[in-house]
Amino acid sequence: MNAKRKQRKSKEKIENIPKDAVAYYLPTPNSERIYFTRDTILLMYHLIRLKYFSREMVLDQYFILTGKELNNRTLYSFIGNRNMPLSHFEDNYRIGKTKFMYVTKGFAEWLLDIMHEIPGLIELTKVTEFKGSHYSLKINKMSGGKDGIRKIHLHDYHTRRLALKIGRLIVEQCTDLSPRELNVTYFFPV
Repeated sequence: MNAKRKQRKSKEKIENIPKDAVAYYLPTPNSERIYFTRDTILLMYHLIRLKYFSREMVLDQYFILTGKELNNRTLYSFIGNRNMPLSHFEDNYRIGKTKFMYVTKGFAEWLLDIMHEIPGLIELTKVTEFKGSHYSLKINKMSGGKDGIRKIHLHDYHTRRLALKIGRLIVEQCTDLSPRELNVTYFFPV
């Protein structure tokens, strides 16, 4: 009976692998793998650039990158404790009822290490990640985590939120170019 249960669990894991998965992240040695498509890896790269974000901002950023809506199940599979790709700030970082998240430091380091191994991904980040770039994650030491964020200011939050809404509107209205061709990328100075 125990062997049947293990076999069934093994089949479930295989069934949960997205057909277009390009990488997986293992939060802890005994945890389940978190699979990423090229789109979700690129989303995480851009979320590192935002430093902090609400659920609404994640959905807008994904739409800007792909022209599609992000599945809630996929989003929630990334959120958890400090070992997961995304983690929530404590309650004292809220603005009203809005909860904020950040890309965890361990995941950000993993992402920056494997980005060059994923075909086509470097092409999509070359507008910011080039030698001598002032907008590079590495140059600006943006490696995830909540370091340096003591408080989320209302003005900064509204600026990020508005910028993402404008980017979403551009993608929605610009039907002659794909989101990849537009390649809307944000940089918020630290």
